Amino acid sequence: LNMERVSTAILSLGIAKAAYRDAFNYALERRAFGRPIGQFQIIQNYLVEMAIQIETARNLIYSTVALSLMGKPNALQAQMAKIVAARASEYCAIKGMEILGGYGFTMEYDMQRHFRDYKQMVFAPITDEMAVNVIARMLGLPKSY
Repeated sequence: LNMERVSTAILSLGIAKAAYRDAFNYALERRAFGRPIGQFQIIQNYLVEMAIQIETARNLIYSTVALSLMGKPNALQAQMAKIVAARASEYCAIKGMEILGGYGFTMEYDMQRHFRDYKQMVFAPITDEMAVNVIARMLGLPKSY
């Protein structure tokens, strides 16, 4: 199951990166009030937070895979990678939709697909809430259910 969680994290990372790329490119092209919307502070804040979450997910995935390749236990990290990457895909898809505005919902742009795709990553193969419960037990906390 650990590799399934890592695979889900990798898929989530791909969704996050695609949503970021599309939002970033749109922010450079779309103009409002005589300048690209990427020049507005809130759009920059969204894009920077997207980049931070992508890098965090990528690093956690890489370290989880490295542990696996060394034959070391990685169950805790696999759970964490799944959660972090799924949340990154969620954030990037939602903020990407906000950056594109109404265009994000049209079939003309891929953002609508990223928005639909991220949701499955949050609840498959294990919901984030269930993964948090597993992590809590792995950290030594008593069973909560």
